[in-house]
Amino acid sequence: MMKKHIKSTAGVTLLEIMLVLAIASMVIVMSIRYYQNATNANNTNAILSEIQNITAAADGLAQGTGTYSAASNASVATVAGSTNMVTPYGAASTISIGTASGSTYAVTVSAIPISVCISLSAKLKSNTKFTSPTCAAKSGTGNTSLTYTYNASS
Repeated sequence: MMKKHIKSTAGVTLLEIMLVLAIASMVIVMSIRYYQNATNANNTNAILSEIQNITAAADGLAQGTGTYSAASNASVATVAGSTNMVTPYGAASTISIGTASGSTYAVTVSAIPISVCISLSAKLKSNTKFTSPTCAAKSGTGNTSLTYTYNASS
């Protein structure tokens, strides 16, 4: 009698393993990028919220006179909560209120990632009360500086 040999395929090939690893690595890389973008968006919104709190406090102080000259820096900072508010990026990164004069005052957000700086500047440019929001650096960490102008008719 003749024996029949049946070919057994009881394993996976190297090519199949490499394909699975390639797909898994792409999924991991994309999820890390998504997480970083979502985190940056949340942090940008948190900083924007703080800036809006500052402007609301300053506008409340200036409402009677229509100018920030009467409302000193200390007054704006007291109503807003502090002269140097910490951002989600830690103690080295702050939101500070600059000198108030006439119908304007300066706000500076320091030491934030450049991607957040660019996003924050773009969001602030959509509000006409914020003039010249700029990022000081082109890579790494930078400062966003802007000037807020009070509009008595709003």
